[in-house]
Amino acid sequence: MVLALLLEENDSLQVLNLASNGIGSAGAQALSWALPANQNLKELNLSGNQIRDFGAVKLAEAICRDDCTLETLEWEDCRRITDFGRARLEAAFRLRQAKGTWLGNTLRAIKTRRYMPSLSLKLGDEELICICKHLEEHRPNLPFVSFKGPDVTNRGVEFLAKTVISQNCIPLKRFYLQNTHMGDRGAAAISQALLHNDNLTVLSLSSCEITNEGASFLSNILRRNPNLQRLDLKKNRIGDRGAHDLFTAICDEPAHYTMTSLNLSQNQLTDRCFCPLVTFAPLKEVHLGDNMITEHGALDLAKICMKTPNLGRLDIHGNRITNRGIQALRLFIPDDIKFFESGN
Repeated sequence: MVLALLLEENDSLQVLNLASNGIGSAGAQALSWALPANQNLKELNLSGNQIRDFGAVKLAEAICRDDCTLETLEWEDCRRITDFGRARLEAAFRLRQAKGTWLGNTLRAIKTRRYMPSLSLKLGDEELICICKHLEEHRPNLPFVSFKGPDVTNRGVEFLAKTVISQNCIPLKRFYLQNTHMGDRGAAAISQALLHNDNLTVLSLSSCEITNEGASFLSNILRRNPNLQRLDLKKNRIGDRGAHDLFTAICDEPAHYTMTSLNLSQNQLTDRCFCPLVTFAPLKEVHLGDNMITEHGALDLAKICMKTPNLGRLDIHGNRITNRGIQALRLFIPDDIKFFESGN
């Protein structure tokens, strides 16, 4: 703590070597408070200390601040820092580098342009949080957003949901999250935020590690969001229970509902996901490709399609339906439905 005060008061220091000094997480936290106050410190060596993840996270948060000028931090042989803490520190320095290139350009655009037709970026949690803060502050007219990247977790998505989606700080109409590790916690955060936002018409959460639990969270908002039209959940881990929750939520009050398209391709659906459904109404498109549906499920599907008057497209390619099942399915599905199966 004393050293942190000295660092804060001595703003001419550029290099500080504190290697192997027995510094723990409390000491790292104290240093994190002092870093933004010292505008000349460029290199800090904390190798061989006793810092744990808590201290690493506090240092990472300080490094992410605009008023922190630190360029190099050494933490080798800090054996109590796990992969989680190391990832946060590495992400903090990636953020600093990005601010000098693409991220800096993006932040300037958000600040200066009243209208942005779209924003499409590959990023991580730190960059996402930084962008959300600028969107919340400057509120551009931005109807389309697409974020993707394996470094996006539930932490970044929860911040996005709380600041951007829930508060309606931009007039968002179409929102895409792809190839992230947000999981069910991220799905829950987005579902909760959409209870306060009825502007969204398209929501795509493909390849986001969502399971039945996350699908159930999303099904709850389907009953309450009056304008959502398309929901894309392909390439997740949703099984029969999650799919059934979604189907049921969509079809509960078809006369008052706007949903037209549901994509559950490349999940973990079997024949049981259709029981005891009667109709897909009001859906016009249903995408169920690359699951584990057999010809038994296909026959149930055909009966449902016969009672779905607006259905115009059905995709079941890549399932386990035999040619015999496909032929039987074609006998029952109305001719006006565009039908996609293996080989089409």
